[in-house]
Amino acid sequence: MLNYNFVRDVIKETSKFDFVDWHIFSNGTLDGNFKTLVFDEEFSPKLKHGRLSVQISFDGEPHHSLKRGYLPTEFDKTLELLASNGILFNFKGTLAADSLHLMPQCWDSYYELFKRLDTKSSVYWCPAIDSTASLLDVDLRMWKKTLLDVAKREMHFIEDNGRPLLTWFKDKKRFCDVRFSTHMHSDGNFYICHGAPYIEDNERRARFVTGTTSTVSSIMDVISSSSIDTNAQSHRCTKCGATYCGTCHVNVVDANNVREDWLKCIAREDQGRCHLMKEFGKVNRILRLALASRGIFLRDK
Repeated sequence: MLNYNFVRDVIKETSKFDFVDWHIFSNGTLDGNFKTLVFDEEFSPKLKHGRLSVQISFDGEPHHSLKRGYLPTEFDKTLELLASNGILFNFKGTLAADSLHLMPQCWDSYYELFKRLDTKSSVYWCPAIDSTASLLDVDLRMWKKTLLDVAKREMHFIEDNGRPLLTWFKDKKRFCDVRFSTHMHSDGNFYICHGAPYIEDNERRARFVTGTTSTVSSIMDVISSSSIDTNAQSHRCTKCGATYCGTCHVNVVDANNVREDWLKCIAREDQGRCHLMKEFGKVNRILRLALASRGIFLRDK
């Protein structure tokens, strides 16, 4: 949202295509720019029918303030604006490897957010473990205790609301929707996914670029060129006990063979993450059995 005019031009140029939706990744602090976008008379009505959604970065407290350096209250005005104008939004968080023990406190923070907002259906805790650090040294005893603490909270939440707050319990090991989208980044490139711009190796990062443009005229060409064959063979890991994985694809796919390699098992090269997610799988199965004994069954979508 720093370059509001370009965002506006992109939406304006592509709004004539009914199959195009827009998803903005934002920390939500530029509420003035969001207000200008929402009330832009030329195309704002199109944004209010599900075509625009906003993902707000919120790690949960105290992790958010410790790692991002600003208070989550700074995006309150944006949340109020989006909610009152029918703009879809949700939240996404990051968990640093050295802060996994804070998960129960972060869960509590999200629960307070859930209770506060009127659009409670939009409030899910969707954390991703930061992939920039090794997970091999995580204290497994701490990890198990942390997962059990969170599962107890989830048990009561699901009983009251019919769905989980932490999306790890909602989703199974999944593949992202990269083959249906393209990511416009502030460096002027279009990437195959949101994670690609964060690759530190310049040469490897360039392999994930789908196009470069300084105008909006070639937007549709860029979007169409980023598509991956949806009929490609999916090699899921059948032996892994994880019920959720969440590994960022760019860390495991072959940069020289991106399009063909994308749908392979995303956990196969990250043993640290595999180890932790297998432990989560055990807790997840126990939780589901406990819920089933109470006549509550979660349905993965």
